[in-house]
Amino acid sequence: MGVATALIFFAAPFYNVAYVSRRLALTPDALQSWVNSVARLIGFGAAPVGVAVTGVLLQRIGPTPTGILFVAGQVIVALVALLIPAIRHE
Repeated sequence: MGVATALIFFAAPFYNVAYVSRRLALTPDALQSWVNSVARLIGFGAAPVGVAVTGVLLQRIGPTPTGILFVAGQVIVALVALLIPAIRHE
């Protein structure tokens, strides 16, 4: 579990830089604050939902399958971002 968590926390800054840079590049200046507010609302608002889902999954299927499920989700998101040209290029 520690290795999986370390890998997730290692990859997160790279994802955040790419995500925020792309969002800033595509958003007109007049809408920057609005888009930033909505992005933060969705991001921070999803955190409690994620914690609740994690708790339920830990109780129902156990820690190892839960960890594998979340790592698999991260890998899928990374592969989608890697394979879709529209995400990589402007």
